[in-house]
Amino acid sequence: MDAAMLEASAETLEAYFADLVEAGAAGSAMGRLRAIGLAAERAMLTRTGGVNTHRGAIFGLGLLCAAVGFQQRLPDLWNPGDDRRGALGWRYSEWSDHAAQSWL
Repeated sequence: MDAAMLEASAETLEAYFADLVEAGAAGSAMGRLRAIGLAAERAMLTRTGGVNTHRGAIFGLGLLCAAVGFQQRLPDLWNPGDDRRGALGWRYSEWSDHAAQSWL
């Protein structure tokens, strides 16, 4: 693994992270996020000849991208007077529960 491989891998993943933002904005469940993440992982492994350059980033940044998209869906989510302020916490809880189950 070298810098050129890391850069090539990161370039491959860019579109998948954008897809995760869109999926979050659509309110997608963990199953959809996981499918995008697995497609990103396959693309990464193909690009790098099987070298795991960003698997952890796909998971962590993928959830973050989905959360950003979900938050954009409710732009005033953090307004203290907004009754929906628990929505992001609920969706994150749902995602994390599904993520934890997928590791078992």
